[in-house]
Amino acid sequence: MQNHNGMADTSKQILKSNFLIVYKQLECAIHEYASSGHTTGNLTYVDAYLAASIHAAMDYIERFKKIKLSKKVISACRYANNTLKHNPRLITHRKAIGGFEFPFGAEESFSFEEIDIVWNFDPSITMDLKVHDPKVRENLERCFNYRKACFKSTFAGKSILETLEPVFYAISND
Repeated sequence: MQNHNGMADTSKQILKSNFLIVYKQLECAIHEYASSGHTTGNLTYVDAYLAASIHAAMDYIERFKKIKLSKKVISACRYANNTLKHNPRLITHRKAIGGFEFPFGAEESFSFEEIDIVWNFDPSITMDLKVHDPKVRENLERCFNYRKACFKSTFAGKSILETLEPVFYAISND
């Protein structure tokens, strides 16, 4: 494949570019949502670019394994990616926080918290393992539970952009 200069792109350049493009679109979608001033807006673009960013990051990380990221962050990304791809239920890994909601009670003071999109953690998520070999199943469950714990401790309840920022910089600078 050739780039705009007629030079051959390497797979590393292509995978890096894929991630950087969809991550920047995720940033734009989150900033646009947050600037809308409420928490009931349309999160379709956030969902799409979040899934695409996680997929693209994992494509890059899996292919070029010497990336400078903590094992916990990589495992958290792997959990997010795998649950999006392999979970039998439709799930989301995001939730909007902040803004304001009506009605306000008489004893409540009015406050307007900054809107952010954070990682949602659903402890009931399981993997649909169609494996009959007990040893293989046990190993897959152990891996899944480790990744789930990494996701919970590293990403859950935290800003999506803040937690993915190290991934962005690691891939950008690789």
